[in-house]
Amino acid sequence: MTVKYKLDAADHGLTEHPESVNRKPLSVLNANLNKPTYVKLKNGLSYKGVLDKTDSQMNVILQGAVEYNSGDGGDPSVSLGMVLIRGNNILYIRVGDFLE
Repeated sequence: MTVKYKLDAADHGLTEHPESVNRKPLSVLNANLNKPTYVKLKNGLSYKGVLDKTDSQMNVILQGAVEYNSGDGGDPSVSLGMVLIRGNNILYIRVGDFLE
């Protein structure tokens, strides 16, 4: 576990914040396996599903995936089931609590 330190204004010293764990992209994805995930692609398509697997190239597999043509808030185009998305096509990923 990586512990980050934050400058505390009250005592002008370093305060340990263990809740600030490693937030590297691959660590975040691995910590959110089996959670709802939104993937936006560079070509404008987007997918919502459950994050099943990921690898070091940020390729992701979504289960129960639904494709959207118009991005956020658009009507679903098609329900696809399992989808493999190549990492170099991904613009951004939202996982878990950030889907609200």
